[in-house]
Amino acid sequence: MPQPPKRTFSRAVLDAATWYGAPGDTDGPQIAYMPDGYVVMRHGGDPTAPTLTFDADEWTAFKAAAADGEFNDLREQALSDNGSPLRGLPLPSQHAEGAAGVEEDV
Repeated sequence: MPQPPKRTFSRAVLDAATWYGAPGDTDGPQIAYMPDGYVVMRHGGDPTAPTLTFDADEWTAFKAAAADGEFNDLREQALSDNGSPLRGLPLPSQHAEGAAGVEEDV
């Protein structure tokens, strides 16, 4: 069965969204809770760059994968590559509790 097209949000909607990121890190990943349960992720250092859009099920799966350490290899690779956009990302275990506790103001 074909997947429905991904929901997209206009630049104006993205600019008006409330973005959340790690405290004190304006250049790292940021998320915004959008209507209808969507979550959008962007690079805080380049807020006009393309975004990733997750529906509710995808966001739940992404958070579970991060909490399980599935992305730790990416962080280790980034630490050895000074030019990587992933450089400096916290380990998922460092933010797993905070990520689950973020209040959704939609």
